[in-house]
Amino acid sequence: DRVSTQSTGKLTKKPDGNYDVEYQPTEPGEYKIHVTLDGVHIPGSIFHVTVLQEESLGGEGKILVFYTTTSAKQEYTRPMQELLERKKIHLRPDFEPWIPVDIMAPKDRDAVFRKAGTKNLPIVYIDDVYIGDYQKIFELEGNGELDKLLKYDAKSGKSGNKELVSPPPAASAPKPAAKVAPAAKVAPAEKAPPSTSVKVDVSADTKEAKPVPKKLDRGNLPFK
Repeated sequence: DRVSTQSTGKLTKKPDGNYDVEYQPTEPGEYKIHVTLDGVHIPGSIFHVTVLQEESLGGEGKILVFYTTTSAKQEYTRPMQELLERKKIHLRPDFEPWIPVDIMAPKDRDAVFRKAGTKNLPIVYIDDVYIGDYQKIFELEGNGELDKLLKYDAKSGKSGNKELVSPPPAASAPKPAAKVAPAAKVAPAEKAPPSTSVKVDVSADTKEAKPVPKKLDRGNLPFK
């Protein structure tokens, strides 16, 4: 068993009589965690835990989904894509288009698997923290925890920190300026000096058309 030099933990008794146990390992590796109550192992103890080396995938402040293009995994990829689309995640600015591990450099692909502790695809990261694979994501969806992690409110339609709304309607083209009849000729006043002339300027205000906003791009999702 790996023993950390700082093996202190935190035990908190809850109002319902249960206990919360927290322990923060200081070194990566394979651990066996013994949890006992009055000298007796609780159900499930001894626990086997893998502590991974902290590393960044460059996903801070982003939602990353890694998948494979191989047909063997498509049965998991499509349902996850449909789940995330129902929550409008693909419209958010913090969502990176789906990332195929098949075309990643080996060292980068290995970092994705190493940080997740699994090679089961698809894999979801939020703010550079591993959230889960296909099975875990749907488990989180079932107990309502996924919406909290995604900061999604199904009732209000809010996803992230901004409310998703439909793009504004296209601006209508400006109406053509009204035709102005030519000014009638005015007879010069009696005894007007020969050098005197009458000048009439006619102008019409027009409004410039606002550019039509582009439709939102869903990114390079695995299925269109």
